Amino acid sequence: MCNSILFLSGAETLRSDGGKNFIFDLDGTLIDSYGVILSSVSELLQREGIVFEREVLKKTILRSSLGALFEELASGYGLSLSYLNAEYRRVSAERQTEICQMPNALETLRGLYGKNRLFVYTHRGVTTRPVLKRLGMDGFFEEVVTSENGFPRKPSPDALDYLIGKHALDREKTYYVGDRTLDAECASGASVKSVLYLPKDSVVLPSGKENYVVSDLKELLFL
Repeated sequence: MCNSILFLSGAETLRSDGGKNFIFDLDGTLIDSYGVILSSVSELLQREGIVFEREVLKKTILRSSLGALFEELASGYGLSLSYLNAEYRRVSAERQTEICQMPNALETLRGLYGKNRLFVYTHRGVTTRPVLKRLGMDGFFEEVVTSENGFPRKPSPDALDYLIGKHALDREKTYYVGDRTLDAECASGASVKSVLYLPKDSVVLPSGKENYVVSDLKELLFL
């Protein structure tokens, strides 16, 4: 699989020939949820007397994962990992209505739908489908895989391999779209193409292993 990076722009795009498979990450990719995630984590840590700057939390989560952060906190502060996860789910559930679409997410899904096959693989759990439904995105996807499916967390490719096998997807025509290098690692493990979505305010830096880097989801229409 080619590891070269192609930066797309309005002036330099690829011809679209349709018939592709797009598997999307959710948080920070299709839905703008990091504000809710950060405020929920901040509240939880404040209760435990743990001080973290908001920007440090954001960089930690984006450059690794929320699960990795909780594992680090559980180990470093002698907290129960199951407690942290349960309390986070409870606190964040109260803020789900604050989640909105990422810029051009719905327009991109509409543009891809019909000519391509669309899926979701996310670490998000029970709130996934309600959020997608509220934002008008639930009808685009053939299948949505969440943490409830029980697959190992990224960068394990198991969930992508499951979707590819179940739906008989051609790996050469399959793209995993996410906003973290962790997503690109996951795509590489499944031998599919990776698209790293880096909006202008992203703190993530490309690893050099991504196939494509885009700053606007609408650029997917030209892959």
